[in-house]
Amino acid sequence: MIIKVVKLAFEKAKKETSNRSKTGLATHISKRIEKDYPDRVISYRTFTRYYEKYIEEKMGVIDEPQPDIIEYLCQYLGYEGYEDFVRKNKIKLIIKLLLGFGVISLIMVIIVFSFNTQQKDCMTWSKYNYILVVCPQSHNPKIIPLDTVLLNEFEKIEVDTNSIFFDNNGKAKVWYDKTEGKIEFFNSKGIHPTNGNKLKPITQTIVRKYVFGED
Repeated sequence: MIIKVVKLAFEKAKKETSNRSKTGLATHISKRIEKDYPDRVISYRTFTRYYEKYIEEKMGVIDEPQPDIIEYLCQYLGYEGYEDFVRKNKIKLIIKLLLGFGVISLIMVIIVFSFNTQQKDCMTWSKYNYILVVCPQSHNPKIIPLDTVLLNEFEKIEVDTNSIFFDNNGKAKVWYDKTEGKIEFFNSKGIHPTNGNKLKPITQTIVRKYVFGED
């Protein structure tokens, strides 16, 4: 708070004097305090050092102001004293925070409203699985209505010689599509997400040829 008092005092001095140099501002504050409190003379050099310490942020130029100097500066700023300055500025800070929270709350409401008005009730294929998207206003063949089963369970998979292709009864656990020499594997039966082909259950022949590389 002391730093704020000093900075505000110099800001006020800038509005009251045409000499806005460091020395000019310090002299102005010194004369104002001397005018209001004739029994307390504070050299302009003291305020010059406060300027260097708090405005220019120089180290070791002077110690913190004595309590009576802070009192005079607070009165120069229009407060009854330092306690009055602290109390009223805390109130200002609380009001500012409340207004800030109000703005944040408003933004959150807008975001939630925007989200609710653009619900993601469609999905599109994204390399290995379906993802939720906002439904387009015009037709887009790459975007389809939401299917929670496909969204949560259907995936393109990578296979190797350690993969399990059949269950204990010999039924396929992997499906595939081979188009233009490219073979892709999926974890469930269904339709290929990009070319529309019906997926086929994997066979021993496909495993030997495309997984183990046998002729």
